[in-house]
Amino acid sequence: MDISTRRHRFELVLSGAVTAETIRPITRCSLQLLDGSDTCIIRAGDVTRMDAVGAHLLHAFVSELADRGVTVRWVAASRSLITAARTLGLEAQLGLSYAVP
Repeated sequence: MDISTRRHRFELVLSGAVTAETIRPITRCSLQLLDGSDTCIIRAGDVTRMDAVGAHLLHAFVSELADRGVTVRWVAASRSLITAARTLGLEAQLGLSYAVP
């Protein structure tokens, strides 16, 4: 009998402004779609700005993923997103120190 573990990836693409209005529905839907995934890839190279509430909601999302055992990999993050996260002291908590700008 062969037992193979299949790894599932989920990809989230963020662009434009990351605010409470834009990120809240995305993260709610993503948490439902992530079922069975072990990796979440985030592409955010086209984010134009991120406000404080959007940053904190994104942090809550990344924390929820970690609690579920999902690995978060940033493939791209815009300078605007990194700067906002750094200003709010969330760069490390979001895992952006490893993001490709």
